[in-house]
Amino acid sequence: MSFFPGTIEGLPPTGYYAPDFLVEVEGQPLDPDTKGDVLSLKIVMDLENMTSAEIQLNNWDDKKIWFKYSDQSGLYVGRRVHVQLGYAGRLMSMLRGRINSLAPEFASSGSSTLSIGVLDNMQLLKDRRPREDETRQFLHMTDGDIAREIARRNTLEPDIDAGGVTHEEVIQGELDDAQFLLQRARRIDYDCYIFVDAASGQATLRFGAPRDERNAGRMREHRFAWGESLKSFTPTLTMSNQVAKVTVRGWNEDTMEVVSYTASAGDLEGASGGTGPGNAQEAVGGREDVVIGAAVRTQEEAEMLAKSLLRRRAYEFITGKGSIIGLPDLRPGDNMTISELGDRFSGTYYVTKVEHLLDSGGYSTSFEVRKSYDGGAG
Repeated sequence: MSFFPGTIEGLPPTGYYAPDFLVEVEGQPLDPDTKGDVLSLKIVMDLENMTSAEIQLNNWDDKKIWFKYSDQSGLYVGRRVHVQLGYAGRLMSMLRGRINSLAPEFASSGSSTLSIGVLDNMQLLKDRRPREDETRQFLHMTDGDIAREIARRNTLEPDIDAGGVTHEEVIQGELDDAQFLLQRARRIDYDCYIFVDAASGQATLRFGAPRDERNAGRMREHRFAWGESLKSFTPTLTMSNQVAKVTVRGWNEDTMEVVSYTASAGDLEGASGGTGPGNAQEAVGGREDVVIGAAVRTQEEAEMLAKSLLRRRAYEFITGKGSIIGLPDLRPGDNMTISELGDRFSGTYYVTKVEHLLDSGGYSTSFEVRKSYDGGAG
């Protein structure tokens, strides 16, 4: 899926579009008269962390001979920010969040600058624990049901998958909403993050299975070729942290029986070619991981947790970092098919982190990806 029609797949026509942006604070442009005050704009989107932005401004007012932004009452922590980025006439919503930090620099030479740190709305979940009248004990619900309830009480638009097995009881305790959701997501190999729709700017809580090669009908895909649309790419294949099997053992208090499941390479559905667990038998002597006393009550819960733990290790089998010219349409959770890398490293990668940078050098996009199998077919 490309932001730019009629071009090399995934990239805009060179020299045709001029990079552009819009930063709004509480619904108003940062300063419509002096857009040149923005020295750089960096947006970091990461599946494992909150989306963030760093905006560096020229802080000196030549007319009033004073600091233009660091003392401005409308520019303060907690203020709502909307950042759009793209090319002239084609801006995309990248981030909705709140100002988290202000860092002015009063240098010995040159003008004063101000760096504004912005975090997306996951910050609100991170700072929020259930009130006395809200649910901390979730009975007979799937993890998807739990995520939907937390989205509702935080007034977030939900994009939530079913969530696997129904749990008799899940207790949130003193965990904040963000910690709790991330904990539940990792137990069942789900992604959990807030994304902003590029067109509408709507912020949505995503809680669901990775939309990778296992969900071909729902995956967003970009295509690149080394030597053409791809500026650089460095993949790494490693057996560090790979195991042949993961066994989870827990205890069912109702039946007074052990519940156990062992996940192996055959449980990695959707992957063809060599995998980390598949190679671990020979490369690292069949190393296994055993989790004893896991918080699982049923066989289904043990199976889901064991598969999730094995797959999260398998995600580290092949990773990569690369860069392209600025592409605001590229987001974590997308898929990137890269060709011309040979048989082992060509193929479809899952995007885990994206950094968009606009500064004096122009607009560039760097990314991090993962692939749980070698070979181009998946």
